Amino acid sequence: MENQLTPFHSDSVQYACQSAIIQLFLTFVVQPRLQNPSALIKGIQTLAHQQNVTVTDDNFDIDKLKVIAGIDQSPTIPEVKFAAARGIKISFEGEYVMRIERPERLPHATHLGKYDWKSLTAERTTTQGFWFALDLVERKKDLTAKNVYGMPTPIFIALVTTFYTAMYADAIETPKRWSSPALELHMQKTRNELPKSAWKCYWQVVDLVISSLRNNQTLAAKQADELEGVVINARP
Repeated sequence: MENQLTPFHSDSVQYACQSAIIQLFLTFVVQPRLQNPSALIKGIQTLAHQQNVTVTDDNFDIDKLKVIAGIDQSPTIPEVKFAAARGIKISFEGEYVMRIERPERLPHATHLGKYDWKSLTAERTTTQGFWFALDLVERKKDLTAKNVYGMPTPIFIALVTTFYTAMYADAIETPKRWSSPALELHMQKTRNELPKSAWKCYWQVVDLVISSLRNNQTLAAKQADELEGVVINARP
């Protein structure tokens, strides 16, 4: 790659533009064979730095390249926007990773019944959802599968995680205390937020999560019956 860029050393703008073009080529042709896609982008940034070239948003759009490389999902996808509103972003960097906003910076209830909202519990609940999503992916296929349960794997993981996060943020309920009234309110609100196709995906995720938690006995039988009744009534 360095040899290909040599003719452009005298013009920093041309160098950066050519670097981005080669980046795109490598992304499409080479990246699918790499175990760590993010290494490709880091390598090009390092090379540009060595050649005293400033990589700017005008000639090297890192966010778009991450989408092309399969590291991130496009932020315009409704499911991705839905998760982002809850402070959740799922990326693939050789393995699936989660980045979250500080929960106290996001909208949430403060006190309901005898329960107070706690930042530490919010973080723990979100993390619990993320790991449970990975477990569901692994049961279906493996953690390198691009699609599971009829949707892209990172979107599936994001929606599972968002469900856990939203139920605690809005109702101050962790999975063992999920209630049918809180779930019903959440499903009604989400149906209004998401377009039809995204709502179908989210409904499928919630249905799968509740049935899976019933099977592993996280939910009591009566609790699971009530929650599943809400999900059935919300069917798209």
